[in-house]
Amino acid sequence: MTRIIVMEDDEVYLNIIVGILENAGYEAEGALNGKIGMQLFSIKPADLIVTDLIMPIQDGVETIGILKDQAPEVKIIAMSAGDSSGGLKNYSKLAVEFGADAFLEKPVNRNVLIEKIEQLLR
Repeated sequence: MTRIIVMEDDEVYLNIIVGILENAGYEAEGALNGKIGMQLFSIKPADLIVTDLIMPIQDGVETIGILKDQAPEVKIIAMSAGDSSGGLKNYSKLAVEFGADAFLEKPVNRNVLIEKIEQLLR
């Protein structure tokens, strides 16, 4: 079964994304920041990571960089709602520069998320 780790600091949103993935037939586990997500990954690696970019303790950009150094084969979807200055384009560019395979704007559409995961895992 395909394993996905979701890293998101909003616990309600994290549970929603994990639920969507489980309902779609994936093994999904959630982490409230990149540091916890990396601990989960070291215990049991995942096929794909979905990470928010803006999180406390260890943000998504740092997490993407570490993951791509340690496990370059893992697929990564970065997501963000941006910030009040309208910097969403900058976030998506930064995520891709650090190694994300895709970027999705939050709130993430369920169908778009599943489609993107299927594309990346082919």
